Amino acid sequence: MATQINNKHAVQRSDRRDLLWLAVIVLIGVILRLWMIWITPLDPRFSNADDGDSYRRALQMAVTGQYIDDFWLIRPPLQVWFYAGWLKIALILGILQSGVLIIQLAQVVVAIITILVGYAIAWRLFQCSLSGLLFAAFLAFWYPFVEQPSVLYSELIYLALFCIHVWLLLRFDQTGAWPDLVLSGVALGAAALARSPALYSLAFVAVWVVVRNWQTSEQDQQPIVRLRNALAIWVLIAVGCLMVVLPWTMRNYALYHTIIPIDTLGQVNLWLDLDKSSLRNEHITTLRGMPQAERAGYALARSRELLAANPFRPFEGMWSTFRHIWKAYFIEDFFVKQSFFTRPLRETAWLGLAGDAIWLIFVMAGLAGLSGRLREGLHARLFMLAWLGYSLVTVLIFHVEPRYLYPLWMLIGLYGAGTLGNVGKQGRSWFQR
Repeated sequence: MATQINNKHAVQRSDRRDLLWLAVIVLIGVILRLWMIWITPLDPRFSNADDGDSYRRALQMAVTGQYIDDFWLIRPPLQVWFYAGWLKIALILGILQSGVLIIQLAQVVVAIITILVGYAIAWRLFQCSLSGLLFAAFLAFWYPFVEQPSVLYSELIYLALFCIHVWLLLRFDQTGAWPDLVLSGVALGAAALARSPALYSLAFVAVWVVVRNWQTSEQDQQPIVRLRNALAIWVLIAVGCLMVVLPWTMRNYALYHTIIPIDTLGQVNLWLDLDKSSLRNEHITTLRGMPQAERAGYALARSRELLAANPFRPFEGMWSTFRHIWKAYFIEDFFVKQSFFTRPLRETAWLGLAGDAIWLIFVMAGLAGLSGRLREGLHARLFMLAWLGYSLVTVLIFHVEPRYLYPLWMLIGLYGAGTLGNVGKQGRSWFQR
């Protein structure tokens, strides 16, 4: 009895210690993000990039109450809705001049949520609190993630919603609580409205469900029963997802009289990246001369023509693109492209260079974990590998941009935390002998 009480007290002390460390990680993460916002003045009104487009349309929505598509492409709307909500609050308070700062502070809150959910994901996936703390630290301290709240791009919201989606899947995996499935689908649908590739996770979730159900079912259960149970689980997730996505699809159909599930970015980018780069401006001019609703179909038809003529076109030059992915981005920006970005490279060099070291450690450990012994379950490993493969292939086919790689590094970093946490746990047990 005394031993049980001592063990219980030891667990409680360990839990309190972990929560204290998590609070410290979150606090430092918040301080770093506020510092980054302070030293990086941002005025997106005159930007020709995605951030300027999102801000101007969000401001228009905050003032008029109407959402207007980008004149160039139909884009996922969630980012604009998020910004418009905070700009509307700034308008009501009469402090529109501080609207960008309000958005940035709201994004800091989103970053905090991501760190906390990241801790819960790693803890549940690897059954190791140290792995949870390490993954939370990776999300809190890696330079690109520190920088995210200071800029106006969709990756921050997308990654937060994707993490919530994965966490709810893992929670259902351990508790069997059916509402988690619907909520996981809702989070996935919201993530798809931030970045449409998230919608493809419905296929990856199907693999997760089937393999999980096959492993957990009783041995004498008929295969048809196993598949029926798996289908029921998947349908609940899909329903939650479509509850969020379908209203937007219906809006697109009512406005453009064609089926556009979320956006038209993929078809257009595919055509522009498949054809010769020298023709890119000519193609853009052609598309802009067409009605908005016809651009995606036209671009997709041209892509099919290129692939029919040369099925290996997407794979040409892939090796050089693959090598371009695996590099320390801050070091390259600092020493090679000093005038390319507006970020304060010299002031943040200490954080950026440390971030590259963190990235290297977690990536090496993550690749070792992904290729090592299965500890998290086959269904979870296959789900993560499917997302990693999809993220990698899409970047190889289209083009490399650091923010497009964040899902890749986040998942590899997750497994890096799992590997490092397991090593730390074994080392602790060895010293306690």
